[in-house]
Amino acid sequence: MTAKTAIAAAISIAFTALLGACSSPMPSGSTEVALQGTTWQVQSALVQSSSAAAEMSPPQPPELRLEDGGKRYSGFTGCNRAMGSAQLDADKLQLQPGATTRMACTLDTEANEREFLALLPLVRRWQIQGRVLRLLGEDGQPVLVLRAAPGAK
Repeated sequence: MTAKTAIAAAISIAFTALLGACSSPMPSGSTEVALQGTTWQVQSALVQSSSAAAEMSPPQPPELRLEDGGKRYSGFTGCNRAMGSAQLDADKLQLQPGATTRMACTLDTEANEREFLALLPLVRRWQIQGRVLRLLGEDGQPVLVLRAAPGAK
């Protein structure tokens, strides 16, 4: 190997590494949170009746947590606890309806709960950018947008 070839190879490797670092979707200084084991709080949701995103603002936001190697989920609907099965494969995710507790809720909270639970089976893929998780539907559009709960790492 000549000196010119060695220098060209070194420059090529450095350039490739630099391009890889630049193409990262993470903003400088931010940390990506793990999908599994993190409590995710709903920030917005697709409103099924209007195909528009809406803020969910019950007294306590709905939460979702993927567990057991991506085989199940647990969460909070804004009123009741929820759990069900999940199928996680790379960036694909499906959430199957499960069980909920049956606490008495206000009418508004019950409506939010029904909407939240109805959206879970629509999820087909996931994306994380920083502390934001987007659960995407069949068409690639966000069904739910969640943020890692405070203190999540």
